[in-house]
Amino acid sequence: MGNIIRKKCRNKYIKRVLVVVITLIVLLLLFMPAPRGKFRIGKLIGPWNIYEYESIYDFEIIFLPIQIFEDGSLEIPAPLHKDKEIVDNGTWYVTKTDNGYSLTFNVPNNPFNGTYNIRYFMDHNILENRTYYKMELSNDTNTIICYKDWALSRPQYFENNWEDF
Repeated sequence: MGNIIRKKCRNKYIKRVLVVVITLIVLLLLFMPAPRGKFRIGKLIGPWNIYEYESIYDFEIIFLPIQIFEDGSLEIPAPLHKDKEIVDNGTWYVTKTDNGYSLTFNVPNNPFNGTYNIRYFMDHNILENRTYYKMELSNDTNTIICYKDWALSRPQYFENNWEDF
């Protein structure tokens, strides 16, 4: 008879411990901060038009595109070349930083070669009744603001949360 009472007491104790442990796990899951998502490469891919720039380099750019391809290659203006139609070919990649993400253009002998902090933002133009989806790339030598070319891009990346990564 004593063994049966001891078993019942142990079972009650085990059940209480399990309830407490499960409750703690559920509470931890509910109150843990959500992990930041991965950088969404999709909205980076495609054509971008340089809208404005500041640079320590002395060159003129008149509406030249940057083309970022999904395979890691890119075409970027060759602003030091006399023929304004010339582009340089290179590669790109994204890395996580403490402040967000950075985009690296590997284009030797091009003034845009380097690593840039990325910031997405929207510009609502009331006069044109249009929203421009923009990206600011900045580092110590250049600040480039580009806008997404709607006609040649995938519109599913423009719908919600443009400014998020």
